Amino acid sequence: MFTSVRADADDARAIAALHIASWRDAYRAELPPDYLAAIDLHERAENWRKRIAAGTIVLLEKNGDSLAGFCACGRSR
Repeated sequence: MFTSVRADADDARAIAALHIASWRDAYRAELPPDYLAAIDLHERAENWRKRIAAGTIVLLEKNGDSLAGFCACGRSR
């Protein structure tokens, strides 16, 4: 079963990990492997903490505990 919840700062690391994994899969044919391998989880998590504080991030959770996806919305940069 899937549910949606609003993200908080504690979710930043899980969002960052999923974001990195999706980039590594989606862009493996377009971006250099070294670039994708060098994406820093800590740096991405910090960026997601800031985005969570500034806007709305909605999580899609499977069985209430496993992050299956996310959606970021808010003001355009």
